[in-house]
Amino acid sequence: MKWMRSIFLTSLLVLTLASCGSVEDKASQNKVVLEFWTLQLRDFTPLIRSWITDYEATRPQVRIHWVDVPFAEGEKRALTAMLSPQVPDVINLNPAFASTLAERHALLDLSPYFKGESPYAPALLSYCRFLDELVALPWYTTTVLAFENEALLKNSPTTGVYERFPLLTSGGNLLKAFFLAGDLPTTQEAFHQQIVDILAPVKEGIRQKRIPAENITGSYATALELFMAGKLTHLDAGASALKVIQNNAPNIYASMRLRSSEKGASTRRIDASPMVLVIPQKSRHPQEAVDFARFVTETKHQLALSQLAPVLPSTREGLRVLGLKTPTSLADEALIRGAKKVLQAQEGIAPLAEQAVLNDLANAVAQSYLLGKDADLRAYETRLWQKLNHR
Repeated sequence: MKWMRSIFLTSLLVLTLASCGSVEDKASQNKVVLEFWTLQLRDFTPLIRSWITDYEATRPQVRIHWVDVPFAEGEKRALTAMLSPQVPDVINLNPAFASTLAERHALLDLSPYFKGESPYAPALLSYCRFLDELVALPWYTTTVLAFENEALLKNSPTTGVYERFPLLTSGGNLLKAFFLAGDLPTTQEAFHQQIVDILAPVKEGIRQKRIPAENITGSYATALELFMAGKLTHLDAGASALKVIQNNAPNIYASMRLRSSEKGASTRRIDASPMVLVIPQKSRHPQEAVDFARFVTETKHQLALSQLAPVLPSTREGLRVLGLKTPTSLADEALIRGAKKVLQAQEGIAPLAEQAVLNDLANAVAQSYLLGKDADLRAYETRLWQKLNHR
């Protein structure tokens, strides 16, 4: 009879395990799984994992599946995901691509999920609004600062050393300079004059050989290379450039300082490069996705990220805390200056509808002016004016 008792106990154990498995399977099925995509933040894995652990500990019904996407693949993979039946729930993007998705009505309007005063800096929130909808939350950002090579400025510039780089002709920077200077004029003649006011000093700088004529179509990368080679006295860049310069041109880094004042700097608008979090319209768990996005952008988490990377937080409180920090390095000074600039400003230079088309036209306007092609200038300028007035 011992064998019958053994069979009975074995059967009971199997039934018990099966029952437990069934309960666990049901519990697993009841969990909300959010897919969270970031852009090339693998270096900060311990920090992001700690956020996820903390979040899941207080919300046992939610699990976060984190996917880190290489920066170069971000837009392509996000667009492909948007076309699939099952989309990520929270996606890290730049504002320009977020606005492209918003144009296609692919993003959730977050306005109904926010009541009362927003914790985010107004200047950064402006990058998150499109067609009167809040389509993103600002996460972390950099902002353009004015650096200079003190050693070059103290000595008489030699042949081949330039004052600055003509970045106005690259990547829509003319439009940024235009909107930093003020609102869109009410007449085309005033529009033309404002463009001339912005570009005339560049043209004169090229004539006096203070600006390299051969690089009028160059990019920011070219400007950074020239600065690191000791060929530029001034560089407009974010704090993130400092590590690159320190690693690749330590002698230049040792001579760097922040410019004491920034000519033509606006207190109303700011040129920033924020990263944002969006929730796809097709997310199966929109409320939970919004909750997690808000959790990630909490001040304490953003300040922790700022300690590891030269980026600024997007919350007013985070910017205030950073602005009160005592600097011990040029990187600290840059972050403190940037935090104060972002906190003071009311607007950023947010992407517009058909931004890529506007950038191409603005570049054509700048290059036509600097090359003295008046007929082309008027033609491109008219098209740009019409586009801006019908956006």
